[in-house]
Amino acid sequence: MPILTNAQNSKNSIVEKSHLHYSCVHAIPGRLRLKIPILKYDQKYLHNLETLLKYEPSIASFRINQTAASLVIYYQHQTISTNQIHDYLDYMILAAAKD
Repeated sequence: MPILTNAQNSKNSIVEKSHLHYSCVHAIPGRLRLKIPILKYDQKYLHNLETLLKYEPSIASFRINQTAASLVIYYQHQTISTNQIHDYLDYMILAAAKD
């Protein structure tokens, strides 16, 4: 699983990989809010990401706001560390861009 960044180190850290940008805009234990601009205009990417998130057992729930290009993740912070959830999300955000 590639680790691109640990968004915990910088609340506004940004990852760029093949024109894919995103940032963690808010984080508290059990909840993360990410800004992912590609969500606004790429329906296939949005669908791929939804599919990956649905089958990730460490994610309790999530919601995507396409208009705001944001993703809110709820996870069990008692069973998974902040670093681990960031690592999983880094992987899923990039994996969703693959055809």
